[in-house]
Amino acid sequence: MRLEDEYLKKLPAYYLIEKELESLISSLKPNDKLPTEEELIRKYSVSRTTVRTALNNLQKRGLVLRKAGKGTFVAPPKTIQYPNCLKGFLHEMRDLGYSASSKVMEKKLIEPDKEVRRFFSITSLSRVLLLARIRYMENIAVAYQEAYINLSLDKKLERLCEIDFSGDVSLYEALESLGYPPDYGEEEMRVERIPRLVSRLLQCPPDLCSISRIRKTYLKDNRPLELVRSHYRGDIYVFKFSLHK
Repeated sequence: MRLEDEYLKKLPAYYLIEKELESLISSLKPNDKLPTEEELIRKYSVSRTTVRTALNNLQKRGLVLRKAGKGTFVAPPKTIQYPNCLKGFLHEMRDLGYSASSKVMEKKLIEPDKEVRRFFSITSLSRVLLLARIRYMENIAVAYQEAYINLSLDKKLERLCEIDFSGDVSLYEALESLGYPPDYGEEEMRVERIPRLVSRLLQCPPDLCSISRIRKTYLKDNRPLELVRSHYRGDIYVFKFSLHK
């Protein structure tokens, strides 16, 4: 595209650059790097202010991420979730139209900590199943989850240890197949700085804000089944709630 074209001269230069970069972004993948400011200045023969206006507009629209000293990158897709029903991560993503998968980091029987013991009403001599996973949306690591399963409900729940929960295998579907489908849950959310370990696992900046979620899941007869601790990337995940008078 040449800015000297008579038709294009009628439009602001920053707008034309913004539109061409938008077209370029559609052919790239999340986190791909865009041309530098200097490259754009030379290509379009415009001022730095014009280039920055175009890039700032793209950033406001959520299409790019600008990182000081590193450049401009294609932004990961935003996930807008309405957490008003009980679903596992895989089903949440499918309903939003994204592909999803998991990578298992830990799957083992452990001694429960105080919070888990209190929720499950068990002693320190009991063992629970810890299933820790990185959750991926469109091949982007967006969340880290630790699920604790109440094995004191039934010894056959130990069969979960034999299942590979990598890829698109659903924990909730496995629980249902064993006769223990989750019926309802309670969730708490808060915004906090992402833990250093989690930032390394998700390969995101250590100063990023995360959405911390604690979910407590129950069976139909009100017995506690699962406690989940999660950290979602605050730059990718958006939660919306419906409010009624």
